[in-house]
Amino acid sequence: MALFSQTAGQDDVVHPGLARSFHERLAPLYAQAPERLRYREFPLSGHMMRPEDWKEAIRDAADWLVRFLAMPRAPHG
Repeated sequence: MALFSQTAGQDDVVHPGLARSFHERLAPLYAQAPERLRYREFPLSGHMMRPEDWKEAIRDAADWLVRFLAMPRAPHG
């Protein structure tokens, strides 16, 4: 299973340390496929993320979904 979490580094509602430590504990379990585990923190954003960080977070999430959840296409013919 692929897992990607994104947090705001200065979030005072949902503390980023919980997601960060969760990913650290999972890292050994992903040793055979480390590309399937990703944690991203936006250090300058609070709970209401800065617009530029929000745009980047959405783009990264979409890229991640395309990469790991895309349905294979049926062959033509």
